[in-house]
Amino acid sequence: MNGSPRFGGVGVTGPNSAFCPPSFDGMPFRQAAILQSLGSFAWQTIPGFSAGSYTLSFYVGGRCGYGPQRLVAMIDGNVIGSWDVPTGMPFTLETTSFTVNSNGSHTLEFMGMNPGDTTAFVSYVGITATARRP
Repeated sequence: MNGSPRFGGVGVTGPNSAFCPPSFDGMPFRQAAILQSLGSFAWQTIPGFSAGSYTLSFYVGGRCGYGPQRLVAMIDGNVIGSWDVPTGMPFTLETTSFTVNSNGSHTLEFMGMNPGDTTAFVSYVGITATARRP
């Protein structure tokens, strides 16, 4: 992904941190974004899209010993998927499809939707084209 990511109410964690992420063993990454509480977010404007269909893929996991988090993914402010992330959920690969109607830059955002001490971890985000419009 190109562009510069922006974060609000989040941070980054690695394996075995005090933030209690799932195990990183066997994962293709060594860090994950922390989305904690209602309104936490991470976004990035990505250039180079062509109008058409795409697949978003990423790993998501839940914090041990704390409440579940509802995570949403958005493109240009439109929800393209939502996931309930239970407490202690191991990192799991998730995917969702979406369409953009114009060429150029579009903004991908992940947002936490549950209030309180609820946390999801997100890492290894990728977008691949599935079909392009003429």
